[in-house]
Amino acid sequence: MGKKISCVCIRLLLICGFLSCKQKQAPEIHKIPESKTEKQAENGTAEIENFDAFFERFSKDSVFQKERTKYPLKIAYYEDIDEDLSVRYAKETESAYTDFTADTLAMNKKTDRFTFKIEKTDTKIIYKRVGYDNGIYISYIFSLFGNSWFLSEIRDEST
Repeated sequence: MGKKISCVCIRLLLICGFLSCKQKQAPEIHKIPESKTEKQAENGTAEIENFDAFFERFSKDSVFQKERTKYPLKIAYYEDIDEDLSVRYAKETESAYTDFTADTLAMNKKTDRFTFKIEKTDTKIIYKRVGYDNGIYISYIFSLFGNSWFLSEIRDEST
């Protein structure tokens, strides 16, 4: 009986020894691509970035917005209503975050109400804020550089 117990103990020790020697695999880390463009870059394809996905991130993420603005940024505006549009070029240090996330609610405001519309071509997208009885008329022009969208110009034609 004592021999039986010691054989069982030895077998258990051997089994435990083999199991503990088995190497554990490190958990796999899967990077979730942030956009369709990143997936395509990994695959080696060069497809144009989806504007809607780009704009959703551009609207919410101030760092991404700064990264995806072409500097110096061309800004056209009226200094005087009777004159032509003036143009200035803003440096990256002069830029401020523009929040587009609440634009769908802009008509619910008491003042400065506006609607927005989007005009698309193959290489440009113009996002317009059009005021309701207040003279707001601002165009944000997005252009393709390579296969990625960038804010390339702001035209403030408000009166």
